[in-house]
Amino acid sequence: MDPAIPHPVARTARRPLDDLAIADPQAAERMGRHLVDAEPEMVAGPLVRVVDEVIDALAVEVSFGRHLAEGMGRMLAKGTPADLDRYRSLVNAAADRGPTLACIFARHLVPVLTCGDSRLAERFEAATRIMLQKGTYTLKAPLETLSAFIENQELACAHAFLELLVTTYTLTLSYNRTVYLTHTLPRAVGEFASSRRLAQIRGLARIIRMDERLADNYLQGLESGLRLLSGGALNHFLDQAVRRYHKDPDLGARFLSLESRQAIDICRDLQVAVPLPSVRSRLERYLQARTGLAVAVRPLSTLPSKQAATGAAPPLVRCDGQAIYLPDEMDLMDNRADNAALYRLLASLEAGAIEFGTYDLDVDRVPDDAAGAAPPEPPAARNAESDLNRFLHGFEDPGLALDLFTLFEHGRVALKVRRRYPGLAGRLTEALADGLLQARTGHRAAGTGFPLYRHLVMDESLEAEPALTPLFMDMAARLDQAISRGNDTVETSARLTIRFYPALAELAAGSGESGYQPLHLPFGRRLEPASFAPFHAAYHRLAADIQTHLAQRHIQVYRSDVRRLLIRQNGQLSAADVSQLIGSRWTQPVPCSAVEGCWPELESLMCGHGIGQPDAGEDDADAFRYREWDGCLGDYLADRVRVLERDLPGGDTTFYRQTLREFRGLVGRIRYAFEMLRPEEITILRQWREGDAFDYRALLDYALDRKAGLMPSDRLFVKRMKRVRDVAALLLVDLSRSTAGTIDDRGTRVLDVEKQAIVLLCEALQVVGDRFAIAGFSGTGPLGVDYYRIKDLQAPFDDAVKGRISAMAPQRSTRMGAAIRHATALLAPVQARVRLVLILSDGFPNDVAYKGAYAVEDTRRAVMEARSAATHVKAITIGANENERLDRLYGSTHHTRIGNVHDLPDRLVRVYSALTRH
Repeated sequence: MDPAIPHPVARTARRPLDDLAIADPQAAERMGRHLVDAEPEMVAGPLVRVVDEVIDALAVEVSFGRHLAEGMGRMLAKGTPADLDRYRSLVNAAADRGPTLACIFARHLVPVLTCGDSRLAERFEAATRIMLQKGTYTLKAPLETLSAFIENQELACAHAFLELLVTTYTLTLSYNRTVYLTHTLPRAVGEFASSRRLAQIRGLARIIRMDERLADNYLQGLESGLRLLSGGALNHFLDQAVRRYHKDPDLGARFLSLESRQAIDICRDLQVAVPLPSVRSRLERYLQARTGLAVAVRPLSTLPSKQAATGAAPPLVRCDGQAIYLPDEMDLMDNRADNAALYRLLASLEAGAIEFGTYDLDVDRVPDDAAGAAPPEPPAARNAESDLNRFLHGFEDPGLALDLFTLFEHGRVALKVRRRYPGLAGRLTEALADGLLQARTGHRAAGTGFPLYRHLVMDESLEAEPALTPLFMDMAARLDQAISRGNDTVETSARLTIRFYPALAELAAGSGESGYQPLHLPFGRRLEPASFAPFHAAYHRLAADIQTHLAQRHIQVYRSDVRRLLIRQNGQLSAADVSQLIGSRWTQPVPCSAVEGCWPELESLMCGHGIGQPDAGEDDADAFRYREWDGCLGDYLADRVRVLERDLPGGDTTFYRQTLREFRGLVGRIRYAFEMLRPEEITILRQWREGDAFDYRALLDYALDRKAGLMPSDRLFVKRMKRVRDVAALLLVDLSRSTAGTIDDRGTRVLDVEKQAIVLLCEALQVVGDRFAIAGFSGTGPLGVDYYRIKDLQAPFDDAVKGRISAMAPQRSTRMGAAIRHATALLAPVQARVRLVLILSDGFPNDVAYKGAYAVEDTRRAVMEARSAATHVKAITIGANENERLDRLYGSTHHTRIGNVHDLPDRLVRVYSALTRH
């Protein structure tokens, strides 16, 4: 303990804890951190005795003493003296049976005794007595789950789980079955959805009580769809399963696990909840059609917890400018159709912010035409901050400014929606004003500014306190006037926030109920400054850097103007474009020479962002045109992509030789494994009617059959055939900028692992004798896909190739579909029984206007085209972990993932040998 700590408990407890620290510093630290905020009179008396008991426990076993120290500290801080005595008694009784059991009790008794539910403690003792009859091994995993329920305040689930444990361990079970259930039940129960966990635990206890062998069927049924049933619907389903089981156990088991068509139909009829994956693709198609952007729909659970849920009820919808986040499943309504409709409504509600540019806020434009109001001076721009954060930092009360900005921005978007989609606006208004729906969601719409929100967003008459009505009327009129004049951008909301902030700040300075109350909106909606970013984040960052670069040369541009120009021209800019952009803002044109003078630096800056023309000219490149698949249109875009085929400049062979030295053992193993793939030069085929020689074994059979009076076979010859492998393989290597990322603490880059894989595979292919080529790909935009030749099929594997492998370096972006089409076209005329494209990459395609679902669908289509041309496509990804998207890209059995080069031998041999064995 630190003697400088002024807390009275620290002074009181210092002497006993000092004694404990001498025995075991870690035990003292564990106990002491729980006593800092404890009441002195509750600690001082029993502490000496507690420390003595902990020291005795340390003498028995160190881990027991440390667990007891932490448990005692928690009990002293949170429990009553009676609870402490009960804890001490139960732990001591457990210690009589061994330190392992004592450790378990010391750890898991604390939440049971301090939760304030005495009945739970009684059930805990009864359940553990029954479990101990099977053995101490039955306690660890179940009690971990029980403690988690208690700490999450799920006491009803804790009671139900203890009842499940009593039901299970009262049964006569074999040792193996007991071990299986001990590990299966806690894990399964912990993974149940919290909203329906209680009903599902009770259902599991009911099934085990009837026949514990059905537990697996029940868990399989939950996984297949029963988990989406409400408590009442699940009980109804179980009633039918029980009736069927009593008539026919096998039929009942299949019904329970949803393996019969009748069970699936009944489950679907009972199901009210709608999981997000079942409607995600439809929602994304709607958002694409409405906004013209590939807006992703993601579950709220993927957000950080502080964003996903704050306040009494978690939000039903969030947006970060690039994706809309919705509940993992929707069960607020009484039927499936209404729950699916609620998903669509929430997506429509947030789509307006993306469609009408809420996330395109440019804080530098805000001061323009601000009606004479001096805006707060924002701090210097920081790359890590969003524009909304920069804007709010200029106010004394950022929370108040955010409320005001939210009022104006939601009102602006609602007005634009009413003008463009009157039918949709009516449905949204009805949902926002539906008090019953808001009560189901658990959100209380309130706040000083909520009457104005109702007026602006729900198009209702303004009903506010008399003192606020003139101010709110003025605010609504100013917004309507600005939009009528064509000032309908998000910056208008920011300017109005600046104008009316002083009046709201004066109101907020009051205290009590008459002062300002924060804004709470239907469905938990709010704008998150931390995630406030434009849809085209890459263009946004590049535009900010271009603006900064030009400002250093006293040339002023708006970042939003640069971003819009990049979007319109698909990431391509020229010096003339920038000059024209500058001229559109200033009456005095900026000389072209001023822009041209810094253009090389701007061009280099764009290349650093993966945008712009490559540094090398196109004189040394052969150009090829390919189509590209647009998944939204469901059709190809003809001649969309241009692939520039180049020779990769060479280097020395240092990397190649160093890899061979570093992985000497792996090289030997891979060489041996691939040697096994090499066929014998001569294969003997038996039982032919004619051939190169007699088969003497067949002749013996012939003679024996004649002797026995049987009809002998006339297949008496053997053929000797030369057997050779006929494989053409192409290693296609991702050279995008993302491959410069590291995958371990030693700084190993993704590209380093790719290059090591190439070295090892080259050594293996030379052993087996297959023809192979190596190529890399990168580029920027649809017209600048670079395809780097490293080794052609017929080229010898010499030092020049090894030098090119060593010289491989991260380039720009990843337009994967075009690279696969070009590789397929190069292999198509090759005469080989097996043609293979093996892709080495760090994950997913990403390029200018080539992201998300669009890029995945085009790459997937390119892979399908290759396979239809009798070319196998397999992928080895380094570090990527989104298996569902990889399955979508390549197919569930056509990709494999490695974390480092040590994973290569088994994976590489298995993939390559399975494809090329014939």
